[in-house]
Amino acid sequence: MRILKIADLNSTHVRKLATSLAGRGHSLALCHLYPADTAWADAVEGISVHACLPRLNRRLVSKLHVYGARVRIREIVDDVAPDVVHAHFLRTYGLAAALSGCGPLLASAWGSDVMVPGGHVGRRLIRYALRCADEVHATSDALAACVQALAGRPAHVIPFGVDLDRFSPRADPSGDRNMIRIASVKALEDVYDPETLLVAFAELNRRLAGRSMRLMFVGDGKLRARLVQMAGSLGVADRVEFRGRVPHDAVASVLQSSDILANLSRYEGFGVSVVEAAACGVPAVASDVGGLREVVENGRTGLLVPPGDPVAAADALERLVRDSGLRAELGQAARARAQSLYDWEGCVDGFERLYASLAGNGRVEAGEKDTRST
Repeated sequence: MRILKIADLNSTHVRKLATSLAGRGHSLALCHLYPADTAWADAVEGISVHACLPRLNRRLVSKLHVYGARVRIREIVDDVAPDVVHAHFLRTYGLAAALSGCGPLLASAWGSDVMVPGGHVGRRLIRYALRCADEVHATSDALAACVQALAGRPAHVIPFGVDLDRFSPRADPSGDRNMIRIASVKALEDVYDPETLLVAFAELNRRLAGRSMRLMFVGDGKLRARLVQMAGSLGVADRVEFRGRVPHDAVASVLQSSDILANLSRYEGFGVSVVEAAACGVPAVASDVGGLREVVENGRTGLLVPPGDPVAAADALERLVRDSGLRAELGQAARARAQSLYDWEGCVDGFERLYASLAGNGRVEAGEKDTRST
């Protein structure tokens, strides 16, 4: 099958899916609207890259580029003759694909594009992109509900999967049992609320004075300097590590060396880091919002807490720090759930079925979940 993807080629999710589809014998043409590292794609047989870049890298021009890209996308479609077009993230790539009139078009909602669509104009543009698509994909029921609310149409739910061989429990589960490592694998941005996590960790240290604990922020962003300052003022600077961004290939080892994964996002479309931690047998403390409600089974694979509540987060973390048996029980259940629902190959199977439907080889009814989704 010939598949044209219009997407951010820097995205780990796009890279994984394109590489897997090419490995299954499909021909992939990748169209990117903004500068990206394409060396990974050049190294994969069956993948070609087509640039559609703005002439000037200014904010206004960048926004207008989404509209102007329609002509170049049509040229790429004429050249590639795809069986299906898949646009990832509605606000830019989905909108550009819709404006081009290409198809059959699958549009993927990723999170903020439908959860925080912007003001009146932003909502109208997202709605237009959704209604122009032949089919819509979402990674969670929460995102599918947003699609329904915005455009009055259902979405196919196929969750992001995880490589269960790479993301697996550590070979030596004993490790240093005197040290509890709490990891956050998110960008240091407002939406992910790392400040609440840091305050919760400081409270945890106050309650469990003398207990060896460490908080690792794996990711970077505009809040880093403020968080470093906060760690000092809260008296936990020597217990907080800022790892910065790490390659996705290194995330598994980070999680395998952790005891608890914390994700206190204000909103979340899915929660990939939580699923990857689950596959490693690491329980999560997560906000009771959006897709996190689906990837964390409260009290069984992790603990859910109200967003923006450092005391509640500290309570949940304290339960897991104090009770190694509970950590192990939740971690084992998390691993089993990841194996059942979030196997990467099952994710790719779901997209293949959806592509075949769009290409005219049968039809999957929108609103029916993929068998491996939650």
